[in-house]
Amino acid sequence: MYNPEVHIQEPASSWIPDPERTRSVLRSSGIGVWELNLCRLDSAWTPETFELFGMEPADRLVALPEILARIHPADVTRVQAAVDVARVVPIDLEYRILLDCGATRHVRSRMVSDGRHRPGTVTGIIEDITERRTLERQLREGQERYESLKKYNPNGICSLDLHGQITDANQAFERMTGYTLDEWRCLPLFNTLFLPQDAEWAEAAFFNRLVENVETRVRHRDGHTTDVAVTSVPMVVDGRRIGFYIMLQDISQRKRVECELRTTQRLYQMISMNALDVIARSDASGRVIYISPSVTPVLGYRPEELVGQEFSHLFHPEDWPTVAALGERLVAGEDVERFTARVVTKDGGLRWCETTLRVARDLSGRLLEVVGVSRDVSETIQLRESFEHAAEIARLGHWTWDAETHSLSLSRQMCVNLGLPAETGTLTAKRLRPIVHPEDLPGVVSDFREVIRAGDTFHRVLRVLLPDGAVRYLECQGEVMRGGEGEVVRVMGTTQDVTDRKQAEETIMKAEKLSAVGQLAAGIAHEIRNPLTALKGFTQLLAKRADTDSQRYFRIMQDELSRIERIVNEMLLLAKPQATAYRVLHLQPLVAEVVALLEPEALMNGVHVHIADAPALPPVEGDPGQLKQVWINIVKNAIEAMPGGGHVDVRCGTDPTVREAWVEVADDGPGIAADRLSQLGTPFFSTKEKGTGLGMMVSRRIVEQHAGRLEVQSAVGVGTTVRVTLPAYRGTGA
Repeated sequence: MYNPEVHIQEPASSWIPDPERTRSVLRSSGIGVWELNLCRLDSAWTPETFELFGMEPADRLVALPEILARIHPADVTRVQAAVDVARVVPIDLEYRILLDCGATRHVRSRMVSDGRHRPGTVTGIIEDITERRTLERQLREGQERYESLKKYNPNGICSLDLHGQITDANQAFERMTGYTLDEWRCLPLFNTLFLPQDAEWAEAAFFNRLVENVETRVRHRDGHTTDVAVTSVPMVVDGRRIGFYIMLQDISQRKRVECELRTTQRLYQMISMNALDVIARSDASGRVIYISPSVTPVLGYRPEELVGQEFSHLFHPEDWPTVAALGERLVAGEDVERFTARVVTKDGGLRWCETTLRVARDLSGRLLEVVGVSRDVSETIQLRESFEHAAEIARLGHWTWDAETHSLSLSRQMCVNLGLPAETGTLTAKRLRPIVHPEDLPGVVSDFREVIRAGDTFHRVLRVLLPDGAVRYLECQGEVMRGGEGEVVRVMGTTQDVTDRKQAEETIMKAEKLSAVGQLAAGIAHEIRNPLTALKGFTQLLAKRADTDSQRYFRIMQDELSRIERIVNEMLLLAKPQATAYRVLHLQPLVAEVVALLEPEALMNGVHVHIADAPALPPVEGDPGQLKQVWINIVKNAIEAMPGGGHVDVRCGTDPTVREAWVEVADDGPGIAADRLSQLGTPFFSTKEKGTGLGMMVSRRIVEQHAGRLEVQSAVGVGTTVRVTLPAYRGTGA
């Protein structure tokens, strides 16, 4: 330790510092010493200088480039300039050193030059001021944060001394009170800021205890008051209280929201207590938090019986899996707005309830609470089921076309009418097109576009194609629903299956046509038959007298007259009811007799007729003469369809499940196009050049009179197959 008495005894001019003591002081303080030779551009360092530069101490000179490489690039120019200045006058300089670890060290260096004794040399000391600069920066940042907090804080903040006088205030405090800081320095805080009834309490509270979030009201300069939460914080320096801070948080908006919330809660309670719908709240686990009293008339439970219970036991077991799946979707973050399910009442009955859900979630999307409003829709469901049942009986389906999605919503019966699965539900226009008959599709599209463009309703009968190939007639009606600005929102309509009606009409028209044809045939036949008889007689007479060359012309005339006679006879069949002699008979001998009868004609046309072996057929009841005429017409048509020759296969069979017997006649002729196939049996329509179409018409009528069916299948280039199916005889014997 320094002893002043020792130094007083020695003359001041004769005292010389002890070099070892000086070095010891420098080492303990961490101060380094250096000397720079400006001629050689190298420097001598003490160990402390090496350590400050992050280098291992060494007994060597350090070159100037090595020194500059250790100095922060942004400070190199300043250091070089300082060395030049130090040749003339001493200079202090702060700069940064880059350490090998990547850190930066702040140092302060004092540079001097002894030009008289050691020219060209600059000596200096260097010390580490990194910690000092860090503390200064932290202090500065803390001050800046404090100022920023005070300046930008939305809460009003002021500082007071121990006498209750404001010493500082932020802008928010000035804005909330209407007074500037200078004005506040001259005003009594408590009597000015608080209402008269609160001023005394506030002054006592702030001086004597910590006040935290106490709600009160403060006055503005213009007279209005503001709801605030007040907090006081003591201001302590060196463990001594020198004042305190007051913070005012504006809670006016929160107060308004709380007031509105209380009003809403009262309204909610009023609605909940008096609404006919059941209002319930449940937590994330499905446990009942609250349920309104209206549950009693609906389900028979008192509210207190259900609070704390899970909803699961209320639903019908068959519906619970669906409800549980909805709950899983809610927990996963989806929203489920509405569902309908059966609910079990207290006495074991069932009620249909439609429930609307509203979900409360936290900021992360986690389910907090579910509010549900349930309505008893049992009567509505029953009415809907009755309506659907009535619609099924009437084959009446309903549909809705949405203008936004361009999709059709279909009722169950509508799906059935279109040949779709009953649960289809919706249908796009693209999927609907193949269902509508190709001949009707353009008209349907045109009508629909026109009604959307300018109309309000439309009506059309159209055909649809079922998956099994059958054709069904639908009578379709629709009405356009428009929005407030006249835009089309949706089109709603119904369709009714009128296939039976149409068939009764594809039957009445046929009967009327047959009647007209019969009357016409009767008149024509009677007018033709008499002169035809004379022509046939005179032609035979003249043929006997004609020479050999003329004979072939008379044969042609006789053949044509015979053909006219056959046509007249067929017309007479249509003109009058045929006498029938029904009896039990077997089809195979009857068919074999027809084939034997027509075999010569077939051979003349190069056609081979083959009867396939078949098991014994059940007997049928019918007129053998009329049935023979049917197969004569069918086999003759098959033979005449192949003028260049071919094969005709006659096959017989039975369907014991429905007790029917059938006979098929198949040829390998040119076949009949689909558009002409549907017209077979129409009077005077024939696929043959000289045909009248009356033969097929007569054959179909005979088969129908025998309660049978005549079906024709044909493909161009493949051939034609005609099947006649007759019911088996149901008597006691053949």
